Amino acid sequence: MSALWRTFETLARVHPEKPALVCGERIVSYGELLAMSNNMAADLAVQGVHAGTCCLSWSGNSPELASAMLAIWRLGAVLALVNDEA
Repeated sequence: MSALWRTFETLARVHPEKPALVCGERIVSYGELLAMSNNMAADLAVQGVHAGTCCLSWSGNSPELASAMLAIWRLGAVLALVNDEA
């Protein structure tokens, strides 16, 4: 589990209602992002992702991308990011 994940998790538990992300008109709270990333981490773990696994994400900027990043870091895996919104 990465230090980034632990820092985010602490913030989300202390301030679950505060906005974590704004993407266009969409506002995602820390609590919502924590739930999204926990669910994604569970799904990734079932698929065999664990500490040291390299995961590729090809995505544009979105709350789902942030959730994926947090989920991967939670598992101690490595993220290779390809962002099509350079």
